[in-house]
Formats: sequence, C-alpha cells, structure tokens
Amino acid sequence: LSPWIGRGLLVSSGKKWFQRRKLLTPGFHFQILERFVEIMNEQAKVFLKQLAKHEGKEFDIFPLANLYALDTVCGMY
Repeated sequence: LSPWIGRGLLVSSGKKWFQRRKLLTPGFHFQILERFVEIMNEQAKVFLKQLAKHEGKEFDIFPLANLYALDTVCGMY
C-alpha cells in the first residue's frame, strides 16, 4: 500500500501510528462524517457509472479511484 497511500496512518506502527491516529480521530467522529454522507453518495454514483463503462474488461482502477476520492473531498469544502 505504501506506493499508493504513502507512509501515513494505515502503514505506520508503534509511536508513529499512535501520534497520527490521535491527530486524525476527531476528524472522523460520527457527527462530522454524517454531514458528508450525501456528497459521498453522489460521488459514489458517478464512480459507479464510470466503472460500468469498463464492465467485462480489465482496466486500471487507480485513476478512477483517485478521481472519486478527489471529487468527494472537494465536494465537502
């Protein structure tokens, strides 16, 4: 995962993991995330339409996943 997501929380361990988790946890509180459900759902529908174009074919999902993440994050702000 490191080449794709870097050396952040998901691939950290020990003290580094604990420090990063402690910083990120408040941002993922249920009440905060609840405000963004509509945006995430809208962008998921767009993502699924893009995936449907590749039905039955092998393709690189990375660019589409990056666009989904970017569109979702940008839609939140």
